Amino acid sequence: MSDYIDIDLKMTKEGDLALGETDEEGKQDLAVTEDLESLEQDIHNRIITNSPDWELHTEIGGNLEDIVGEKNTREVAEMAEDRLRKTLTFDSRINNEDLSVTAIPTAHDEVTFYIKVDIENKLEPLVIPIPFNFIRGMMN
Repeated sequence: MSDYIDIDLKMTKEGDLALGETDEEGKQDLAVTEDLESLEQDIHNRIITNSPDWELHTEIGGNLEDIVGEKNTREVAEMAEDRLRKTLTFDSRINNEDLSVTAIPTAHDEVTFYIKVDIENKLEPLVIPIPFNFIRGMMN
């Protein structure tokens, strides 16, 4: 098990660099991640990406766009779970034994993927719900 605490440049959900606090001189620097923010940011980025969007890391990408238009079936959900597991464990960003990906149907055309990461020295795992609609795609 890992603690997954890293420092990285902080990004907005739209993928822009986030700005930090303004100092007493009115200057602003780029923000950096704290605690588990880097892990959460990486999970989000990998899930919304389609390979080969990252030219140097063509294995990264949840490829959920590929299941837009599919029926909400157990087989399709399991295929998506496998894709998410693959992108999140690529390059050992998350250890396979610390990761759980579960799809829960929430409507006839919607599912929520629950990404659970067990973290060293934390009582509770990190759990990130990813709502997905089979007609529109990601629902964030």
